[in-house]
Amino acid sequence: MRRFILSLSALLLLSGCGDRDNGPQQTGPPPRTVEVAEVQVQPMSESVNLVGSIAAAESTEIRPEISGRIEEIRFQEGDRVRQGQVLFRLDDRELRAQLLEARTRVNLARQELTRGRDLMAERFISRAELDRLQADFERAEAEFTRLNVRVEMTQIRAPFSGVVGARNVSPGSVVTTDTVLTRIDDLSRLKIEFMVPERFLPQVEIGALVRLPERELADSSIPHGTVYFISPHLDRQRRAAEVKALVEDPSPRLRPGMFADVELVLRTVDEALTVPEGAILSRADGHFLVAVRNNEGSSVAAFVPVELGIRQRGVVQVIPRNDEPFPGQMIVSAGVGALPLFPGAPLLPQSAGQRD
Repeated sequence: MRRFILSLSALLLLSGCGDRDNGPQQTGPPPRTVEVAEVQVQPMSESVNLVGSIAAAESTEIRPEISGRIEEIRFQEGDRVRQGQVLFRLDDRELRAQLLEARTRVNLARQELTRGRDLMAERFISRAELDRLQADFERAEAEFTRLNVRVEMTQIRAPFSGVVGARNVSPGSVVTTDTVLTRIDDLSRLKIEFMVPERFLPQVEIGALVRLPERELADSSIPHGTVYFISPHLDRQRRAAEVKALVEDPSPRLRPGMFADVELVLRTVDEALTVPEGAILSRADGHFLVAVRNNEGSSVAAFVPVELGIRQRGVVQVIPRNDEPFPGQMIVSAGVGALPLFPGAPLLPQSAGQRD
C-alpha cells in the first residue's frame, strides 16, 4: 500500500511539471487601462475675486462762484456736454455797468499818467506825484480786471466733458455760492474702487489687469481695465489696502454707485505647460506626473517630478524639475491617486473618447 501511494505521488508531481512547462508564463501584472492626454501649452493667469464699487472717472457738483439770479439754463437734464460749455447764465447787467465804469476810470488814469510823465520831464511835478499817478492807474486796471472776472463768472461752464444730471434750480432762482445747481459726471471712463487683502498686495502692480465678469456676457466682451492706484496705507481693521482701476469705454450697464464683482489678475504666464488637475499625483516627497513611455513596444509608467504653478478651471500649470514634462508628452490624465501605479507598470493608454 505504501508503494502505491509513493507511485501516485510521483505521477502527480510529474503531471504538474508538465503543465508548467507547456502552459502560459505569467511574468507580471497585466497592463492597466488608463486615460491619457498630452501636456499642453497655453496662457494661464492667477487671479483673485473681490467686490468693488463703480465711480465716474470725474464727478463734481456745479455751484456758482458768485451770488445772483439765474437768467438762462442752456442744457437739458441728461445731456452730454463739452468741457467749457455754458450750462447756466446769471443776470450780469449790474456787473457790466460796473465794468463800463471801471473801464472809464482806467482810461482817465492812463491819460493822467501820460500827462504826469510829460510834466515830470519838464520838472513841473515831483517824483512822488508821478508815483501816485502810476499807483492810481494800476489800481484802476486791477478793479477793471476784477469786475471782468466777475462778469465771466456769471457764465457757469462745464469743468470737463460729461453727462449732466438733474438741475436743482429754474430760471429766476436766486442762488448763492452754496447752491448746488446740478452734477456732472464723466462716464467715458469709470473707476473701480476695491480693497485688496494684505496677503495679495505683493503681487499687485500698477497696470495689472482687472475684469468685471458678468455671467450673461462672453469672455471677449467682459469689461476690463487697468490698475492705476495702490494705496500706500493699509486699513488696520480690514488688513487691506485700497486699489483703483480705470475702465476705458465701459458698458452702458455699468453706472456710478453700483457694486461690481472684480477679478484682479495677479500674474500671467503666456506659455505655461498645463495638465488636467486629475493628472497630479501628490505624495509626501512632492508632486508627480505619470508619463507614458515606450519600452520594447509596450507602454509603461514613469514618474516625473514637477512643481505646481497656477490653477485655473480644472487645469494646472506644471513646472519641470528636470527636462520633463515637455509639450506633447503623453501622461496619465485622470485618477492617478486611485490607481495602483508604480514606475515601470504596464499601461494600456486610451483617450477619454475611447474609454467612453
